[in-house]
Amino acid sequence: MAMFQKRQVILLLSLALCLILGPSSSLASSPSGNGNDGSQVLKQSTKSYQPSTSSNKQTSNQKPKYVFRGDHKPPLSIEENGIPPSMEPREVPEAISFTLRNHMDDLMNMSTGLKMTAYVSTTTSLGVAVGFGQRKANTGMARAQGWVYRIRVTPNMVDMARSLHPSEGGQQEREYSALGGIRAADIADAVRIPRKFFFEVSSDVPDMEWDELVKKLEEYWNNHPSEAWRWQNENYHDNNSPVPEISGHPLLVGLRIPGDPSWKEEPYRSIRPEDRISSQDYARGFMERAGAPNGWLPDYPLFEPLAPESGQLDEAAGFDFDALDLPEHYREDLEDQRRRGIDCTALIAALLAILPLMGRIIGARRSLNKLQMIHSSGYWVWKELDLSQYPGAKKKTVALRDLDRVQLSAAGHQSGPRNDWFELEGTTPLRTWYRHEKTDLISDQLKDQTVATFSFSREDWHLSPPCDSFDKLQFFIRFSSDHWSGTYDTISVHIGNHGTFVASGPWPGYEKWVDIDLQKAFDKKVVSVREVDYFSLIDIAYGDWSEKDKWKYAGMSNVQLAVRSASRKPDSSCLIRDETARNLRWFVYGRRSQGKKYG
Repeated sequence: MAMFQKRQVILLLSLALCLILGPSSSLASSPSGNGNDGSQVLKQSTKSYQPSTSSNKQTSNQKPKYVFRGDHKPPLSIEENGIPPSMEPREVPEAISFTLRNHMDDLMNMSTGLKMTAYVSTTTSLGVAVGFGQRKANTGMARAQGWVYRIRVTPNMVDMARSLHPSEGGQQEREYSALGGIRAADIADAVRIPRKFFFEVSSDVPDMEWDELVKKLEEYWNNHPSEAWRWQNENYHDNNSPVPEISGHPLLVGLRIPGDPSWKEEPYRSIRPEDRISSQDYARGFMERAGAPNGWLPDYPLFEPLAPESGQLDEAAGFDFDALDLPEHYREDLEDQRRRGIDCTALIAALLAILPLMGRIIGARRSLNKLQMIHSSGYWVWKELDLSQYPGAKKKTVALRDLDRVQLSAAGHQSGPRNDWFELEGTTPLRTWYRHEKTDLISDQLKDQTVATFSFSREDWHLSPPCDSFDKLQFFIRFSSDHWSGTYDTISVHIGNHGTFVASGPWPGYEKWVDIDLQKAFDKKVVSVREVDYFSLIDIAYGDWSEKDKWKYAGMSNVQLAVRSASRKPDSSCLIRDETARNLRWFVYGRRSQGKKYG
């Protein structure tokens, strides 16, 4: 029913944790997986990848309909969310990220491991993109792949060469820099580049047309059968709309105002002094004209931060009776439920000693639960809710995240005192008196009236799990398609006395059930859940310290235990699920170190 939060008494987080990883970075994306969008590779490889100018069939003066990008990410990782810049999602980039000079120089944010740029690199030269795609395939790492994507030209793109002074470079790579990223719907198709396809050392990849490249690859893959090598985007539609005019924008270069000596040179000199504004300010107007005033991708704002996501209640917080310090009568009733075979008990931490007529548990819809007409102080009672009557219930099951507050109501009765005061225990540090407010009409005094509402937080829930020992332990790992969250490193999980391999260089969408050898981990075949009080995530770097990789941890889910003693069916399975974990945290392999690193 739930996973168990970290630092609670039973600490089943180690059993119910889900690693959600998606590969980092991408023409250009960095082979180190450090979150670069790839211009780093583009810049460093200027000497390596020199398309044959004699075979170019399209010059930078032409108006191309498509641009291209060499990338290590397979289509599975981009077909839903596109290709964002090297930015933290939902966070506004710094001002320096809007400068094309910074984009070319690959300035890194050492605290995040991401390149400080709001752009994604593409090129009008298919040969350049193929060179980068081949470099990805030639890394020699497990499951290394190189892909070349064909992308529709969109109005958020900037002609790099036309923006710069000729002495600053950018001519040979023929880059169109996409401010804010690339939408998935604008990616037409992609092909996979084999290792060492054109040359043993990729020093001179010829430029060519797309159909010519597809034909060459078809011949190769027919002779070397493998997994799918061509991908066509089902969500791409050629709307035959006019191709936008992509031009240079010198104010995006990032010249200092007013003291940069480059203002004396073209294309900067012709810009009037009163029109010289910062790259960030110019980018704002540029994106407004492109029809996307706050960013090209929904989760990657450029100027105004997005509204925070509403938090969701974790269905977690395992408890035992000793730790809760319950009154004896409460504890007896809870233990009686266990003896009666109730598999899982949910308990709100704020126990109430109350004197109202009515009580409610409020979720998306209301469900009434009459307590009792009683006048004595210190009254308490356990009330079981009939979930079949709850409007939001499915098969008599209600998610804890749907129960977000408890509401207490009171009403007078036909005889005796009406609308009198009462007090609650265990809800607030300072005791408060509550009452049904007086009304002018006596009949209204008999009507239900809300007198107090208490919100639930995730700390208020305590769950009694059905499993107290197990003889089989599995956890399911799925790697998400989130950008920059994956890794080239090898990830293992350490439980008990043993480390278990998870994946090496996992790609987006990778899924796996991982079995834990209990004999190796705990020196026994049957283990109590109390013995599983922590876990360690182990990162083994794929290269030296300069190639350290960063990845995002988001929990584990779908932990399956073979129950031994706490269930009425000893040979059944207990499935602990959590589909709402959002406690994301970035981990990075330690700087200047090699070997194992514990997260």
